[in-house]
Amino acid sequence: MSGAHTRQTRLAKARYTTEQKLGRKICGKCRISKPLAEFAPGNKHRDGRYRYSYCKTCHSADAHRRSLSRKFGITEEQYGKILQRQRGVCAICLKPPRARRLAVDHEHYAPYRIRGLLCVFCNHRFLGRGRENAEMHQRAAIYLSSDFDGKNI
Repeated sequence: MSGAHTRQTRLAKARYTTEQKLGRKICGKCRISKPLAEFAPGNKHRDGRYRYSYCKTCHSADAHRRSLSRKFGITEEQYGKILQRQRGVCAICLKPPRARRLAVDHEHYAPYRIRGLLCVFCNHRFLGRGRENAEMHQRAAIYLSSDFDGKNI
């Protein structure tokens, strides 16, 4: 082992021990020192705590990137372009997302064409559970815009 490598290892261990004493941890991705609460529970690491090596923010961004690629075959840049085209709001209710990112809405039959980005409510409750029937939604729109007042029953 070279002397420079040994010195770097000693400095890294010293910094790691100092962070541990302060109740903090350095994120393995962004390399920023953060409180332990910023790390989700996970596998046991060398600090003796059950926490991931990436902070929640980096872990979430990494998981989102992998999910986009695996499920929909798009990149973060393509997701960003769709989000920009929709002006950062849900394609149906036109509201910005609250706590979660907008979900990728796609046809559930081949060839899995991406239609846009939807909020959780519109994606799961409005279109989910097999309610992708355009005729049903047209009937609902006619029903909601009707002048029926219920007095002539």
